[in-house]
Amino acid sequence: MPVYDTNAHFYDEQLRRYLLQFIRLFGGLHVQTGKGKDGTREFRKVPMRLADMNRQVAAIISNNSENTIKAAPFMVAYISAMQPDRSRTLNPTFQESVQIVEKEIDPQTNAYIDRPGKRTSVSRLMPAPYVLTCNVDIITTNTDNKFQVLEQILSTFNPAIEVQSNTSPIDWTSLTVVELSDITYSSRGIPLGTDPAIDVATLVFTMPIWISPPVKVSRQVLINNIISDLHNMPDEDISGYYDYFGDIQQISQHIYNPINNSITVDSTHITLTGQYTAKNLSETEIYDWTELFKTYGSEIANGISRLILRQADDVEDSTSDVVVYINTTNDVNKVTYTIDTGTLPANDYTVNASIDPTVTDPTKLNNTVGDKYLILDNIHNRLATKWGVTANMNDIIQWNGSNWVVLFDSKSTSDIKYLRNNFSGRQFKWNGKEWLDTVQGFYGPGYWRVIT
Repeated sequence: MPVYDTNAHFYDEQLRRYLLQFIRLFGGLHVQTGKGKDGTREFRKVPMRLADMNRQVAAIISNNSENTIKAAPFMVAYISAMQPDRSRTLNPTFQESVQIVEKEIDPQTNAYIDRPGKRTSVSRLMPAPYVLTCNVDIITTNTDNKFQVLEQILSTFNPAIEVQSNTSPIDWTSLTVVELSDITYSSRGIPLGTDPAIDVATLVFTMPIWISPPVKVSRQVLINNIISDLHNMPDEDISGYYDYFGDIQQISQHIYNPINNSITVDSTHITLTGQYTAKNLSETEIYDWTELFKTYGSEIANGISRLILRQADDVEDSTSDVVVYINTTNDVNKVTYTIDTGTLPANDYTVNASIDPTVTDPTKLNNTVGDKYLILDNIHNRLATKWGVTANMNDIIQWNGSNWVVLFDSKSTSDIKYLRNNFSGRQFKWNGKEWLDTVQGFYGPGYWRVIT
């Protein structure tokens, strides 16, 4: 027996949704049955049912007996016909793509926030048009009940109303109209005489509908950078190599992106500059942040729009990226920024502040055990006697309760380390030679990008 591919099965309950929406149109109708002893009017609800019900459900409703009398008045609905609508047939091979940007969800509160979230691309095919004919039978025991029900329905359909099968913003078939096309006033013959049969009035409605094939949903990925590497290849045959460039000398690398701008980050602002403008070169042209965001089809939302700053030397390494939120200023080429501290690298050290030991008096620091300071000058010779420790510029010293000791030795440490300065609230990176602010500096094309 062949195995059925369950991934190939498609059923979206489209006809079922149309029928349910049609039935809901007639919910909530009532008829007045008279007045009570206190003079108040009494009403009875007119239920709406699906005529083509399950046999087991029908047996339960009738108490599993053929002798159960059905209460009236009530209404039943059913599909009486369905035909292809060639007048609305369009190009059956037409395909349209829709780009969607959802709002981001806060993982803590599980609520939407004013920030772009997931981006998806939806490819949809042309749906097939049909005309659906639905009948509504109104079962009543007297003419007055029939008049009451008909008046409530006929005054609504003049001659049609709109219905919506779902709330999806990308479903181009969700809206349709229900039009009253025919009426059979009574199922009984004339003259009526003493015929005891329950009277049935039939209303015929038509609905132009669409049956849609499945859509293709894919994650939307924007190309931000194109990296071109040039390598010095050996003369021998490399057709059998798995990794052509693993051990091959790289001659040059070129990075291309839609804007090719650079930025310079200082303690308070991010300045938009030209492609090859390093921080030691002058810039005469003014670049506009607002115009830059327009190239992405977006606008700067203060406190919401973000930039990614690449910290790794390898332009393809995103493991240490830092995210900042920006705000516009009066200068078109400058924005202020706030660091998303959750994206900063983990701190190896936390210091109270940075101090100049040639100026600071150690006896006036009000030390507590564990206090740490980054020193900005050497503690040698007579200063060593004053401080009770010998240390070099860029070292971190710590108070152990009785003496100062060297916690971080800058002369013997070449690995990358991070520290947080509690006084300034900034993070610094040790590059083997000096401490530099983690995010401040020059970022060329490819080492930063916009998140819209």
